[in-house]
Amino acid sequence: MSRDCDCDHCWCRDCEKPANDCTCQEEKKPAKSGVLGFIMDFKGGEISDEKMIEGFQHLIDTGLAWSLQGHYGRMAKGLLDAGHCVPAGQADGP
Repeated sequence: MSRDCDCDHCWCRDCEKPANDCTCQEEKKPAKSGVLGFIMDFKGGEISDEKMIEGFQHLIDTGLAWSLQGHYGRMAKGLLDAGHCVPAGQADGP
């Protein structure tokens, strides 16, 4: 296969295979973490109810629930109203 392009998106620099054939890249993918990881897991439906509540509590505590897309604020409000989450600044959870 000819190498028309040398970028990391097309070729793996470790195994010299085309990126779509490379298996060593799987080990290099960063783990999803933090708010972005939570949002990705939530949107993908890959999250337990417990982790969803923890994640939304964090969004409420940091104020992000109110500055992200409206869906997150409405979901946070619903969890607050249901008693699953507490307002920011309240140390004791439900």
